[in-house]
Amino acid sequence: MNKRRMAAIPAGIIAGIIITLICIIPVNAFTPPAGEYELTAIEGEFQTFSGNAFAGEPAYLAFTGEGFSPLGVRLDAPSETVVNGDPDSFTRGEMTAEDKWAYDWDTEAAGLKPGTYAVYILQDPVDLDHLDGHCYFVVDLTIVPKAKQQSPLSASTTLLGVAICVLAAALNRR
Repeated sequence: MNKRRMAAIPAGIIAGIIITLICIIPVNAFTPPAGEYELTAIEGEFQTFSGNAFAGEPAYLAFTGEGFSPLGVRLDAPSETVVNGDPDSFTRGEMTAEDKWAYDWDTEAAGLKPGTYAVYILQDPVDLDHLDGHCYFVVDLTIVPKAKQQSPLSASTTLLGVAICVLAAALNRR
């Protein structure tokens, strides 16, 4: 294939072909092991998950951790275990521009306490006992406790104060 012809193929088609090829090859060759993707959040913070849509559809989302079903539970209703093959039993992201999806997770409403949770981003609505042969990613999310006492000054306010002090000291030396 010559370069002119390759340039004429839209990028979205090339990305779709790559995703299709990755998903046809056994998923274990491409699925990162747990811990490959790690996030740390403060207790009660919102966490945003996003990515490219699978065939124009947002991903299926589920998580597990201590005190939750090992089959996976909904992000928006952690008392509900996902059901293998039932798309309505999973949390779904919202479609955004350019064939992407996003989901803002209210970890406080979900009742997440400090600890580590595994968030599964799945191409198909499969529970965690049926992952073989399916495309998915795992994100280890570690929730840390809120600080017992938070400073009324934010980091940006503190940095601004330091910058003003340094500037004033430099002007006074002249």
